[in-house]
Amino acid sequence: MAVAELKMYFDNQPGKAWQLDLFTEIRVDQAIGMAAEAELLMIMGTDTNGLWSGFSEPFAQAFQRIRIEVKVQDGDFLPLIDGLVVAQKFELDSAPNRSRLTLIVQDDSLLLNREEKVTLFENQSPDDIATQLFQEAGLNADVQAVPLASDGLDRYVVQRGSAMHLLKKLARRHSMFVYVKPGSSPGQSIGVFKPFEPGESSFPELLLMGKNRNINKFTAQFDALRPTQATASQVDINTREILSSTTTVPTQ
Repeated sequence: MAVAELKMYFDNQPGKAWQLDLFTEIRVDQAIGMAAEAELLMIMGTDTNGLWSGFSEPFAQAFQRIRIEVKVQDGDFLPLIDGLVVAQKFELDSAPNRSRLTLIVQDDSLLLNREEKVTLFENQSPDDIATQLFQEAGLNADVQAVPLASDGLDRYVVQRGSAMHLLKKLARRHSMFVYVKPGSSPGQSIGVFKPFEPGESSFPELLLMGKNRNINKFTAQFDALRPTQATASQVDINTREILSSTTTVPTQ
């Protein structure tokens, strides 16, 4: 079976062995168009004074930075998430070794969602607006140019809400994707405003059985109540024609 190695950073500093030993399970959820989120499970106990351990660890406090990287066999370490602790879930039990603390970490896209305001952008291209919003949140910017229409008219874009709300609005309008990914160094996350380019995956097949297996467990869920058909319509402002499109989702 493939051997995987784990590396963690706390407040942009490499984690020590005793810190990594505190975690018994780490789960990172990633999906296209969604912020990455991690759940880190710690087993808790009491010290000689009867006080619970883990509560006061600096890295477990709200808005502390945690970065998780993994390496499979001879590959390079790849960052899965670089973000901040946004929640703590406690499950305390009177029986030994059954109390748990779960840390919830979200990627740095949350920095674009923490403040709502009204801002006017005048004669700025969408990529210039995206770059400005990323930099104001302390992120590096990776954007693709979107030229302004050359009709000689003044262009105004108004932000009403969070920066991420405006970025998603601009992304939909110009067929872009907006998301935040970990940078090459801890604490250097990158805001991306580009078209989606799937390409070919370099990841191996997931094998659960046999001598070449590379995963221990696989879970899947199918929802029979989800919508199987979606229809969207809009009116063309030039021709006043109704444009509509329908898509069907496979049932399996």
